[in-house]
Amino acid sequence: SSYTEAWTHGILANFESGFTQGTVGFGVDLHAGLGLKLDTGDGRYGPGGSVDMLPVDSDDRAEDAYSKVGAAVKARFADTVVKAGDVFPTTPVVHYGDSRLLPQ
Repeated sequence: SSYTEAWTHGILANFESGFTQGTVGFGVDLHAGLGLKLDTGDGRYGPGGSVDMLPVDSDDRAEDAYSKVGAAVKARFADTVVKAGDVFPTTPVVHYGDSRLLPQ
């Protein structure tokens, strides 16, 4: 069946450091996410459905919880900031995917 149903809760924590002093400043951004399964019901969730919100185990059942962590290093020179690593861009051309439980 292509019908899936899940009740979940996502928690996202962000930490953004400042920059070191000097002509070129350096810093780091960290994030951690936790996805929790609240209810998927019997037989209403599995791979191949319309929404894959939670990872599945070897028995094709939704995992109770999963997590993601990431970091980005950043450098600042004058008014320009450059980041490398896991970033959440929000520009008119590029925007991170936030339609799932945890950002893509």
